Amino acid sequence: MAKINLEKEFHKIFKEYQQTVFEATEAALDKGSLLLQDKLAAASPVGDGPIHFKDSWDRKMQYKGVRYVGNTKRTDNDIPLSSIIEYSRNGHPFIQRTFNQNKNEIFQVIIEELGGKI
Repeated sequence: MAKINLEKEFHKIFKEYQQTVFEATEAALDKGSLLLQDKLAAASPVGDGPIHFKDSWDRKMQYKGVRYVGNTKRTDNDIPLSSIIEYSRNGHPFIQRTFNQNKNEIFQVIIEELGGKI
């Protein structure tokens, strides 16, 4: 009769569960950050140039367990346009407001995605 190493078997089970949780978390963050990106694009001002601020939202997804949503549009002086719009004296802030208005919906998308996988 083969001897079962209980410690190794539990380690294997926990490792599989850990991988499942990791993959589900990454998928949930992807969905949540995509929703935020869409909401920011919809709320963005549109200028006269050929490349619009609203079309320049992007997500950094190379890090595990976190997603960054930002705008890649810059001024001629290489200053992020989002900083000018959000924080300048004559700006029209909308980024934080857009997040605050939509955070419950974003969190709900994340929770639903996790609920289906874990």
